[in-house]
Amino acid sequence: MPLWGNKDQSNNSPLFTPLQVNLTTSANNANTLFINLTVGTFKNNNVAMKEAVGVFGISTTEIANTVSGGTKAQHAGWNMRTAYTGPLTGITIVAPGKLYTNGDIITVNPGASAVSANATAIIATNGLGNIVSTSITSVGAGFTTTSISNASVTFANSTGGASLGSLANITATAGGRAGRVQLETLVALGSLTGDSDGTIF
Repeated sequence: MPLWGNKDQSNNSPLFTPLQVNLTTSANNANTLFINLTVGTFKNNNVAMKEAVGVFGISTTEIANTVSGGTKAQHAGWNMRTAYTGPLTGITIVAPGKLYTNGDIITVNPGASAVSANATAIIATNGLGNIVSTSITSVGAGFTTTSISNASVTFANSTGGASLGSLANITATAGGRAGRVQLETLVALGSLTGDSDGTIF
């Protein structure tokens, strides 16, 4: 039985790839790894990995596609894609809003995954209830991009109830390895047919 094939489908992906995420070699485990985009799917020492690891078939045409931050595949064939995450590192006030109260709580949601944890911050205001500064109280975990939009941000009062403030707009920034994507060629091929991973490459 061959170790891999040249068709971009799960039953052609390399049988040895599960070893890269501490799993035994099997067709079932290789299938689980095929085009995986979910953070925390795999474990290291029984702890969910803070990254999304997947194996992708990349054709000679697809190697020109930029995945993230200028990252491109170095060679056509079977490639391992690792997308990393990180914690919150900063909050920028784009619009200060009005009628907020000192001690109101900002929550920044990184999105659902096995390693996600919301980040939180306390706000300080002026006499008009405009937000003038923030102080991060928890950096959270599992942020996949460096810039998090206001859509992922919620406001509450100091006891967790509804804030009286409105119209604030903030941009949250994640650090660590958030937003980084690495591609590693596992099997270089001169040709690969099909396109199961068209949404990525």
